[in-house]
Amino acid sequence: MRALSWLLALLIAAAPLVAQSNGSSEAERRLELRRAKINERQAAAALEQQRRLFAQGLSSKAELDRAEAESERTHLDTERSQVELANELPSFQVLSAVKSVSAAGDITVTLQLRELERGYEEGLQRGYLVSLQAGQTVVSEPYQRQVTLDGRGHRTISLPFRMLRDADEVTVLVMSGTRREQFPILLQHDASDRRIQVTCANPSQEGALGGKVEYALHLERGSAAQESVRFAVRDLPSAFVTEWIDADSNAKLSLLQFGENQHSLKVILRVFLPVTAESSWFDQTLQFRIDAMPSSGSASLGGIGLQLRPVGAPRVTLSTDNLLTTLAPGERKVLDITLENLGGAAAHDVLFETNPPVGITAQVEPPTINELAPREKRVIHLTISSAVDAIPAEYNLKLQARAQNRLATVDSPELSLRVAIRGSVMSMATVSVTGLLLFATMAAVVLGVRAIRR
Repeated sequence: MRALSWLLALLIAAAPLVAQSNGSSEAERRLELRRAKINERQAAAALEQQRRLFAQGLSSKAELDRAEAESERTHLDTERSQVELANELPSFQVLSAVKSVSAAGDITVTLQLRELERGYEEGLQRGYLVSLQAGQTVVSEPYQRQVTLDGRGHRTISLPFRMLRDADEVTVLVMSGTRREQFPILLQHDASDRRIQVTCANPSQEGALGGKVEYALHLERGSAAQESVRFAVRDLPSAFVTEWIDADSNAKLSLLQFGENQHSLKVILRVFLPVTAESSWFDQTLQFRIDAMPSSGSASLGGIGLQLRPVGAPRVTLSTDNLLTTLAPGERKVLDITLENLGGAAAHDVLFETNPPVGITAQVEPPTINELAPREKRVIHLTISSAVDAIPAEYNLKLQARAQNRLATVDSPELSLRVAIRGSVMSMATVSVTGLLLFATMAAVVLGVRAIRR
């Protein structure tokens, strides 16, 4: 029986713990707090009565000690109920979270929190750790800020954080012991901050002369007002032509328009490199800057430094003083052809291609050139030969040079030559004699026919 009694007592004592482990609502916590306060008042009244009886000698010291212990226990129950109720309530109200960008490009988020009343006993304080998360990652510096509150409420706290990664949506994480509170929020932009943060995924590039390069730019601003922005390209040589392209529509831009409450845009800066370049551009990287400015002002709202390394490409041409060559059948002539590299890089392994018609052969000497430096000229010899039985006529002979460099294969424009094959003197005499014989024969035939008719 005694064992059964102990088991029942143990189950009764464990029942509140089981209820707590299953979780309780805020209303149940408030009821438990009221019950604890009633028990505390009753214990305090019983303690006061025991003190009077002990003073009159009507109660023993043991009974007084038990009354004091009961009063202390009920007081602890009240405090425990206050803490359990406080754990069911939010710690803070998020008043605002404003993102701003400094002149150096640092992103700062300032949290405004208001302490909520927690019902703690006077003198009881509680510590909190506050941080900002994007996804599951803490992106604020410092990672956590410590805040100590007394639970009386109405206190406003300002917590600045530097963002390690740009984000528009973050989660405010509040930790106290094992309790975690999370507030997903959309960051506000500082309405007074007109600065524009410009970032580029490919800020340093290499481009071939005569080609183009593109820089993908992302613009982020703090202001929410409608605004037009123009661009200025600084420190880039005037021979480089630029244009701005909308990344979404591929339309050319003269002004970039931010709509109301639009905070980010993507544009492309396209740079066209000149065909020819100054020697000082090679073997170095050109440093230039992009600035975003209001359409009606000259003050920079933000910008970024970019880099461009021009890379030369060969550009070979062929020319000659005489585009018409006359040959007799079986004759050969040699023409001087000028090969020139007008590009900004050396041409390597230059080859020559011809397409001579039937009865004509063409040969280039030398057949290959190992290297032709920029602005270098070289005279080559083109030998044109006609076959003995070549038909007299005028023909086109095309000549082209093909060069190699590390970027690509480069072909020269075709040089078109006219080759005229004339008839020989012997052949002309033979034609004349044949013609006379044919005429005499026809005349004799005619005279013979007339004689027969008579």
